[in-house]
Amino acid sequence: MKSFFSFLFLVAAFSILTSVDVDAQKTKKAKKNQDSEYVPDDYVPDDYVPEDYKPVPEATSKAKKSSTPQKNAASNNTGSTKSTGPTTTPPVIVSAQDTVRKPDPDAPLDDIIKRDLIKQKLVLAYEPLHERDIFWERRIWRVIDCREKMNLPFKYPNQELFTILKNGIENGDIKAYSTDEFHFKQTTEDINQQISRVDTNEVYDPTTGQYVNEVTKNDIDVQSINQYRIKEVWYFDSESSVMKVRILGIAPMFVEVDPQTGLELPPRPLFWIYYPDCRKYLSQHKVFNEDNIASPISWDDLFEMRHFSSFITKRSNVNDNRLIDYDQFRENGVDMLLESNKIKEEIFNFEHDLWSY
Repeated sequence: MKSFFSFLFLVAAFSILTSVDVDAQKTKKAKKNQDSEYVPDDYVPDDYVPEDYKPVPEATSKAKKSSTPQKNAASNNTGSTKSTGPTTTPPVIVSAQDTVRKPDPDAPLDDIIKRDLIKQKLVLAYEPLHERDIFWERRIWRVIDCREKMNLPFKYPNQELFTILKNGIENGDIKAYSTDEFHFKQTTEDINQQISRVDTNEVYDPTTGQYVNEVTKNDIDVQSINQYRIKEVWYFDSESSVMKVRILGIAPMFVEVDPQTGLELPPRPLFWIYYPDCRKYLSQHKVFNEDNIASPISWDDLFEMRHFSSFITKRSNVNDNRLIDYDQFRENGVDMLLESNKIKEEIFNFEHDLWSY
């Protein structure tokens, strides 16, 4: 009996040793193969499937059935009539509303602090003036050329004077007139008809497969407004014995191009604004100050301080003519500028001659 149990013990011990030896040999062989083969870090096996992978659903049977008669109809029509649309794949039409960039309401502030002092500024009203205090008066029309170095703030991007005036007219803050006498009002539609151009272009319609005419509206380039006409009154106040000036109106000048000849026509005013009524509106819009951005001035300050360069084009006369209407100045710009300076000197000399030394 003891010999039988000892025989079973030997058989079990031998089987255990044999299994341990086989496992050791497999581990050694696998380690050897792993050391011999190089696997890169970015290796992706062929059967790899991402965790967020979602299979694309197949087309429904209804869509498949609907596509079949369309193909059959297309094949039948090709033999009888020709298609009006292009033979290639039609282009993708993107509507204008999809391409318009809208400002982000949560956009950060493009500054280190919010600046509102210019909007809180008060306008200093004109001093009371009586008719009997006006001892002498002359009306002057002058032109501000924005291409001069001193007048470059008139065309500063996104803060152009024309854009400020046009926005004020659209919002109803200021009124526009058609002439410098301020009798007839102008609406926003009247102004847009002058500065907008309508063109017709052919656009492909994917629904009908044909080209149709589409009317597009092109607005004026604000940077093309290069001149402003100013109407002002110079008068001598007998109460204070001082020569003074007040601006009556401002008009942006628009240059049209002759469609037949392609030449530029003489500039003409788009609209007139009555300056005394829009002083408060202009005082809330700042002018770019190149010397010190932290100390801007308003458009009302600029006109009251006469911080601009200009030349006279007309003075009050019995024929109501401008300098360019005279024959001796029509073809000679130098003589016209000399006459402009002469009118300026006459105003200065009149005030100077009132005093005795």
